[in-house]
Amino acid sequence: MSDPAMLGAAAQIERARALRDELDALRPLDPEQVGKAMQRLRLEWTYHSNAIEGNSLTYGETRALLMHGVTAQGKPLKDHLDIKGHREALDHLERLAGADEPLTLAAVRELHRVLLGEPYETWAETADGQRVRRTVTPGEFKAFSNSVKTVTGETHYYARPEETPALMTDLVDRYRAGWREVEQGGADAVVVAADLHHRFVAIHPFDDGNGRMARLLMNLVLMRAGYPPAVIRQENRPAYYGALAEADAGDLGPFVRFVADELTATLDLYLRALRGEPDPTAFSRRVALLRKEVETSGGSVERTPEALARITRGFVVPFLERVHEGGRDLASLFSGLDEFSTYAEANRPTKFLGNRDVDEVLVRADWDSFKYELYLRGYVEDPAQDVHLEVGGRSGRDHVVISLVGSQTPLVRVAYDQVIGDEEPAHLAEKVLERVVDQIEQLHRQAPGRLDSAETAPPSGLP
Repeated sequence: MSDPAMLGAAAQIERARALRDELDALRPLDPEQVGKAMQRLRLEWTYHSNAIEGNSLTYGETRALLMHGVTAQGKPLKDHLDIKGHREALDHLERLAGADEPLTLAAVRELHRVLLGEPYETWAETADGQRVRRTVTPGEFKAFSNSVKTVTGETHYYARPEETPALMTDLVDRYRAGWREVEQGGADAVVVAADLHHRFVAIHPFDDGNGRMARLLMNLVLMRAGYPPAVIRQENRPAYYGALAEADAGDLGPFVRFVADELTATLDLYLRALRGEPDPTAFSRRVALLRKEVETSGGSVERTPEALARITRGFVVPFLERVHEGGRDLASLFSGLDEFSTYAEANRPTKFLGNRDVDEVLVRADWDSFKYELYLRGYVEDPAQDVHLEVGGRSGRDHVVISLVGSQTPLVRVAYDQVIGDEEPAHLAEKVLERVVDQIEQLHRQAPGRLDSAETAPPSGLP
């Protein structure tokens, strides 16, 4: 492993070591204080690691779910399951960190199984850009390519499925060799942790959950080295992704420095919690979370045709395409499907697109607003029932807003200068489609002839 000085990370790592020495000086630690401090860290870790991946639960909703089992009204079931799965994965990780056993490939796959729980379906993209539904089987390596197209249209390549088992075996062997160097004083745990995280993400061995898994494995290294877990905060996501991109280009140094900085911030929080001291950054962090939770954005770049086209191409069109494909998947439960799209430009009449694809039209248009409508007609169990979805968008001075038509709360605000994650449009589309599925499930429960829809009716033949 590279020396921290060669990576330009010596100062950051030295600061983390000094704080770890302060932690060691407090031992033996009061079990109650440790419990409180770790409870707080686990909450921060679970919230931020899931928020980075697009989970819609706010910090307060995550806390209510973990502490009291209270679910957030109107939020997708999968977002709740991801939070619970991460909590269970942390329990499992703590056992791994405390075990005097080398990491194995089987242990990595089992951690993934605990994190994701039961198999489920999600959206995936084929090599030619087609979006399809695929089943995610926790603990199993990917069976299909999961390389992705970025907002610029370029492809970010991960390992091919047939390469993955051998590459993961090599990665585990590399980690074990690196850990032996740490134990012998020849390598630093922060460098080993950052290297493991980056190489795991570069392989992307699973169909889902790779980012969360990378952060779990990174922290396994740090916890075995006597550190608390490093919490990578969602507000630092642009810097996080930027440092990973530099590692992809061959320079691990920026990512080592980033991990060391996040670890130092977490150590400072942890030490204050153990000493019962107030957190001087609590107010500013709470404000940052509030900003995210109401989905405001920087908006330092104002609307131009070029900026609008970038957001349209990188977010709006992929979002609408996935909603369209989801509607097609649900059409088999109905006798018919209709889709309509309209958009408006400044001081011009609204343009009706009918069933035409909107991608090239919207990208070229300097639009002020758009609306997409999905009609699923004649539910199979009750042909008199239809399902209707309307999604609208509006381009403002410094951001684009997407909402369900009639709702007072936006689904998302996207600033013109915002860094868009590859999976963000798909996450938003799935949240919208889950609302459609909720309506269909309600129709199913109320369908004529079902026992649960008629359980209050008198038996046949009685008045």
